[in-house]
Amino acid sequence: MDLGDNSIAALVTRGLVEITRLATKIGGKKETLYGLTGLGDLLVTCYSEHSRNRKAGYLIGTGKNLEETKALVGMTIESIDNIETIYKLAKLNSVEMPIVEAVYNLLYNDLSPKEAVVGLMTRKLKSE
Repeated sequence: MDLGDNSIAALVTRGLVEITRLATKIGGKKETLYGLTGLGDLLVTCYSEHSRNRKAGYLIGTGKNLEETKALVGMTIESIDNIETIYKLAKLNSVEMPIVEAVYNLLYNDLSPKEAVVGLMTRKLKSE
């Protein structure tokens, strides 16, 4: 979607905050999330050219639908396979996860990629 580096960094940073918020609510340790298994995995997922999740996000951002994206990636896409579970888990635990909600609505409720990005990037600033 031609987002700049700062926008992408903001999205990844907010993503880590969301993941941490949910994980610690259900018993995870913040230290784990800021280590290799948390932040390290998130960075690889977001930036590696080999990441199926990154490829799927890119395809969806360029206008491909869910079925086209799955066919083009041709392998398991963990983010897509797990988004509904995470969305429900966040709701069940009253954890605010705007990125998860935007992706869920993009995949299953016809929210456009542009609407998702605008909604996320125009949210009120917080400490993250």
